[in-house]
Amino acid sequence: QDENLLLIYEFMPKGSLDSFLFEVKGKSRIWEHRYNILKGIAFSLLYRMKSG
Repeated sequence: QDENLLLIYEFMPKGSLDSFLFEVKGKSRIWEHRYNILKGIAFSLLYRMKSG
């Protein structure tokens, strides 16, 4: 099994997920909103892994 794994994400013209979650200009994202976004991403990745 190849140990060199990588994830490829779609280009985000408005910036990275990190900047979206933590570097909001002029607004403060509440932790509950951040948590819900990250939970959705985690469930999506889990679904993709289980479905092949």
